[in-house]
Amino acid sequence: MIRLVLLASAALAVAAPALAQPYGAARLLPVRTEAAPRHGYELAKPDLLATASGVRAHGTICRQAGHVGAPVRMIQLQHLDPAGRVLGAVQVRVDFDSLRRSASCSAYDLATAWTLDPADTVRATAL
Repeated sequence: MIRLVLLASAALAVAAPALAQPYGAARLLPVRTEAAPRHGYELAKPDLLATASGVRAHGTICRQAGHVGAPVRMIQLQHLDPAGRVLGAVQVRVDFDSLRRSASCSAYDLATAWTLDPADTVRATAL
């Protein structure tokens, strides 16, 4: 029994750094992010990752239990400068599986050619 506990502890110690890095070796950018959800939905702030060609954004949106209003079809990401001016915008389609009531969340992932300054903001908006 003690050997099993020691083996499990050793396996957790080896796996813990990987569990703490949800994107592996990709580096999360230290840029301010915002999320502007719509009524009946929870929109998480996007994770921003540096890529060779710009920025990759990943996030989730979840429909709240019992919500029957108009569905969210798109997520818009805006690149804002420190003064709040829009420097760029991209949209990505999100799909909820309408045939399964248990499928109340959707994830999005998109690549941009943006170059972000640490003082910039990226805002996600549910459309």
